[in-house]
Amino acid sequence: MIKNILSFVLALTLGISTAFADPGTPKQRVEDGSARIFNLLLQEEFQNPETKPQVLKQIEAELMGFFDFEEFSTRTVGPKWRQFTQDQKKRFIEAFTELLRNSYVNTLNSYSGETLAYVGEVRSKDGTKVEVHTLFKGQEKDYPVSFRMLIKNDQWVVYDVIIEGISMIKNYREQFKDFLVKADPEELILRIKEKASEKKETEAK
Repeated sequence: MIKNILSFVLALTLGISTAFADPGTPKQRVEDGSARIFNLLLQEEFQNPETKPQVLKQIEAELMGFFDFEEFSTRTVGPKWRQFTQDQKKRFIEAFTELLRNSYVNTLNSYSGETLAYVGEVRSKDGTKVEVHTLFKGQEKDYPVSFRMLIKNDQWVVYDVIIEGISMIKNYREQFKDFLVKADPEELILRIKEKASEKKETEAK
């Protein structure tokens, strides 16, 4: 359930274009992103099998401007990241981005009117990082969801998501840490690619 909520929340919030130099506020980024994605989900084109792929591409485009996959990948792998070559780092980011993309696309297919409400935020002392607190309003239950953000390239970007106290980065880091005890970076990249392909096949069904 947590994985489904995570994927869906990502899709709802990652909707801000990078065309503007003004970073605005984290609250604006989250609220505007939600509105943009909700509007796409409510379009008749999203319900039409022939036009749905076009809408999904728009959502994917929005995603790339809001979530910093490089920052996320680095923090997810943790200290082991230093053991990756530059080429392995590049391929890991590409594979992991594809895995997340395929995961949230699958979840969008089950959209049934869920919403996201801003409830507050906490900033670091120097103001360079912020944790935006929201409430994911599901059909049967509400879930607290927080977005950890920082400014990069003059934009507020998300580098971690916390659902009911569970950090996305920490969750993946524990999995990857255990995997890398017995395997090397190449095997991890291959495994992530396999998972991404499995999600892609599920999407096509």
